[in-house]
Amino acid sequence: MATTDQARTTSVDFDLHHLIGIRLLNPTPGDVRAVAQQLGIEQSSLQREPDILIRFVAKFPSNSALNRLGLHEAGYSQDAFFVLQTKHKAPTKVHIEFNQIGQQVEIVCESGLAAVPLLIAVLNMTAITRGILPLHAAAFRYQGSDYLVTGWSKGGKTETLLTFTSQGAEYIGDEWIYIDTATERLYGVPEPIRVWDWHLQQLPTLRRRIGWQRRARLSALGVAQRVSKFLLRTLARSSGAKRGLRQMVRLFSEQMYVDVPPKTLSGTPTTPRAGTLETIVFVSTWESPEVCVEAVAPEEVARRMAASLAYERLPFMAYYHMYRFAFPDRRNPVVDNIEERETEMLTRLFTGKQCCILNHPYPVSFSELFDALKQYDHA
Repeated sequence: MATTDQARTTSVDFDLHHLIGIRLLNPTPGDVRAVAQQLGIEQSSLQREPDILIRFVAKFPSNSALNRLGLHEAGYSQDAFFVLQTKHKAPTKVHIEFNQIGQQVEIVCESGLAAVPLLIAVLNMTAITRGILPLHAAAFRYQGSDYLVTGWSKGGKTETLLTFTSQGAEYIGDEWIYIDTATERLYGVPEPIRVWDWHLQQLPTLRRRIGWQRRARLSALGVAQRVSKFLLRTLARSSGAKRGLRQMVRLFSEQMYVDVPPKTLSGTPTTPRAGTLETIVFVSTWESPEVCVEAVAPEEVARRMAASLAYERLPFMAYYHMYRFAFPDRRNPVVDNIEERETEMLTRLFTGKQCCILNHPYPVSFSELFDALKQYDHA
């Protein structure tokens, strides 16, 4: 943390693999923790100007003339646009100048946020202008080869990563992988991995590593879920009771996970790793009970992932269209042309690479998934 006496500001820096720099100005310790958790990376001094500047203020001046867009989503004054709620619908007030994204963009937040709204989307847009492709994916190194696992959200990327790290693979990243289009290097973010109870049932070594307290919590939730299901089947008579028990079953089911740091996968401390784009595994769930791996054209995967990335960006685009409504004369060509740029980058990176599609049921047997992909690689 550095202090500038003249401006009486404090700053904290984050550097994503020397690719994208983020600087916080005047954050509280809580603000620093929130952004660190959101980015999944540790503080690191920048030796250059930041790409994203996040300025924290105690409170924005009251503005009774703020025009609302929706009941709570956004608002605008004569010259500024504000996001008024977080991802989880909590009220906030954050100023984002959307026409700056892709250049050095400044975000102004009130202190005390659990997370900066749209930060990852802004970071990913910025990365693309620097020749870095952010891809919703996981990556690992197994027996000297690097694997990029991608597909639609909830398609099995984390399951494939967990399967192979349990067999000795080295973690590179999960959730977002950043690919340098000039060098074809893969960079991950060492953020915690969400591991569900059914994952841990197949990974006894990892289950032991998470600690007895978290194991006890999962066991208690499992008992509560089974009791609720039993009552739903045997005792519930009225529609209200059935509805309440179904909600309880769903509530317990949604909590049966733990967030695991990457170092826990191997049991030893790890540092953020990088890899090279070599083998691409496109994962997808299907209704068949079989796990099937077969070759697929890289260009097809590129087109599909362009659609997937556009879908992931929908919450951001909703706010961009609100911004355009507020200020019709302000456009951002980076945002307007992002899908075309992503498609071009994906096609150029994937063409000529070894690429397969891995179809599997949900939930999947980790041993069957591992055997199917390993046999395909050795065929």
